[in-house]
Amino acid sequence: MQTICVIDDDETMRKFMISSLKESGFNVIDYDCGREFKLDFANHEIDLIITDIHMEGINGIELLLDMKNTNANIPVILVTGGVSDSFANTINTDLVQYLVKEMGAEILIEKPINAHKLINTINNILNAKLVQQDSKKCFEFFNSTKYKHAFYIE
Repeated sequence: MQTICVIDDDETMRKFMISSLKESGFNVIDYDCGREFKLDFANHEIDLIITDIHMEGINGIELLLDMKNTNANIPVILVTGGVSDSFANTINTDLVQYLVKEMGAEILIEKPINAHKLINTINNILNAKLVQQDSKKCFEFFNSTKYKHAFYIE
């Protein structure tokens, strides 16, 4: 069973995501702040992280950057209650998504969250991660065996 970590200081939203994820067959661990997550992170094998951007103390962007700096290679979904009007007036949604990906997140999802879309997004991300891991294993196998000279591998 895959484990999803939910980090959100909004208890109602956190409980909604936990319920939706559990109904879809995921194991879920949750935190109401980034500090608790950072203290406990090493105690769990996590397949994907969903974190709110706006939280007291350590926010979702800081968590994302910390995760990328530790080379944890865990996909991160950022969640926000919305982009501020002044920010939204200066750049479009496609650019926001691009900037989020450049920081290392898979996607930015705006609240209110549609449970069906969230689950589909998570499944797509986790399936892509599995394909990537399988491709890497195949590459390592062929590169480490007598077959490595039978293929052109850069």
